[in-house]
Amino acid sequence: MRRFASLPAGSAKAILFLFALALPLPAQEVTPPPAIIDTVIIERIDVFSDEEAASSSVFRIMNKIHIDTQEFVIRDYLQFEAGEPFDSASVAESERQLRLRRLFREVTIDSTRLEDGRLAVLVHSQDGWSLKPKFKFSVASTGDWTGTFGINEINLLGTGNQVYAAYVKELDRDGLNASALFNRIFGWNFDAGGNYAGLSDGKNGNWLLGLPFRNTQSSKSYQYDGSWADQNIIQYRVTDLPDSIVTDTITYRRDAFVSTLKAGLATRHVTGNYLRWGADVGVRQEAFYLDPTAKGTVPDSTYGTVSVWGEVSKVKFAQFRRFNGFGTEDIDLSSTVRLTATLAPETFGWQGTGVGLGLNAASGLDRVIKGRGWVWASVDANYLWNAAVQDSGRVIINLAAGFKPAPRHSTAIQAQWGRMWNPKPGDEFDLGFENAPRGWAAHSFVGDRAWWAQIEHRFFAVDKFLNLFGIGFGAFFDYGGAWYDDQSSRTGGSVGAGLRLGSALSTVAMTGRADVVYKIGDNVTGNHWVFAFGSGFAFPRRTIPVINYRAQPPP
Repeated sequence: MRRFASLPAGSAKAILFLFALALPLPAQEVTPPPAIIDTVIIERIDVFSDEEAASSSVFRIMNKIHIDTQEFVIRDYLQFEAGEPFDSASVAESERQLRLRRLFREVTIDSTRLEDGRLAVLVHSQDGWSLKPKFKFSVASTGDWTGTFGINEINLLGTGNQVYAAYVKELDRDGLNASALFNRIFGWNFDAGGNYAGLSDGKNGNWLLGLPFRNTQSSKSYQYDGSWADQNIIQYRVTDLPDSIVTDTITYRRDAFVSTLKAGLATRHVTGNYLRWGADVGVRQEAFYLDPTAKGTVPDSTYGTVSVWGEVSKVKFAQFRRFNGFGTEDIDLSSTVRLTATLAPETFGWQGTGVGLGLNAASGLDRVIKGRGWVWASVDANYLWNAAVQDSGRVIINLAAGFKPAPRHSTAIQAQWGRMWNPKPGDEFDLGFENAPRGWAAHSFVGDRAWWAQIEHRFFAVDKFLNLFGIGFGAFFDYGGAWYDDQSSRTGGSVGAGLRLGSALSTVAMTGRADVVYKIGDNVTGNHWVFAFGSGFAFPRRTIPVINYRAQPPP
């Protein structure tokens, strides 16, 4: 038998290595680079399209009166530009930001290939009617009414700026109200705005100037805002008697001048989420007088606060058509947490040094209930500990859900519970009339603790009646109440149905309502059946975060 000589040391490994190199390599999955945007095309359409305008001389006149939104206004809200990689998340966020401006009937953004193969992003917008009569009218079961009658231009000369003037009738006062809000004033990157109310029992106003966080990609914010008031504040209290609708009132004279400097920095700011930090410094000169003639003889209460805060958010919006209104809307289901720490030192005018903590948190889920609904929850809480005066604070918890059983139907349900400690006069919970439970007289439920729940189903029957407004119907059930700490609980409810009307010329998710209401509960007096008129409710109904600590004990 023939024998082979053994290979030198290391030769076998070398042969195996060469053999491995000769084998074909496994297929590698190569991710293509993102497409680069070559151009951004803005396509603007008037309030009424050519086809719509051809059907009516009224529509043609309205088109001539209306000034189209300027192209630079639209570009200001685009989070992409030519030369950048195409990003679907930035496109979706830009489209949502434009809808939030409430300037357009329709907004869509999509990509397209030009004839030579270049990538273009097409922004298509159809303006909404911006010169709007401001008409709001609400009637209580007692015949008391409130209303606003004026004009509101939300897109002044196509610049996206807003001016407003109206006569306002409240339950206890009336007068004139005017406001203006200018974005990127004079081409600079900051906003300016103000509001003035000259009412029969006093005057008040507020103003702001600065750079806000415009979107999730904003890296910084700085702002000065303030307010001034010389007005009556009425504190209501329903007498603690069976079936009582009698209210005791205390009238305070409020004299105030408030200034706040705010600054914020985002250490993370990308499309869809952010992490922000900031500080606020406020100086408040405020006094409440039980006797208006005492003004000038009682020392002003001047005090200051320093707050630091942090906020983290992961943005999520659910897009629905015909939910709160007749158009397309984005319901905010973002997961957001904001923590605030406040120092109220004695050297800043407080009666003793106080420390405050605040929490604002909200989160929601979309595509629930067979992919056609959403759920949402929030908590807004703050409290100031001060050994020298009464502690003050509040906590409000909301739970809400919505469902689209069919394209023209929507159902919403929400519940809220709240508690206050030592609120300022006029800051108390005040339910009924324009709030749930609807149909009750104004100030039927007032106090420092409250809860309410409501469910409403809507049917959006006609989107564009005469091409101007939508017609729908709603059915509802409300229950809740409010009372003070030293009172027994006071609650009531209402059930009913009515008409829902909304504009077909804007993206505002809101309707007016005219309801037939049947009041229920132990506290009903007079007729159970009433008519109620007012603005519709937009779900989820959000609590405006307020940190309004009290520096002095009650008068």
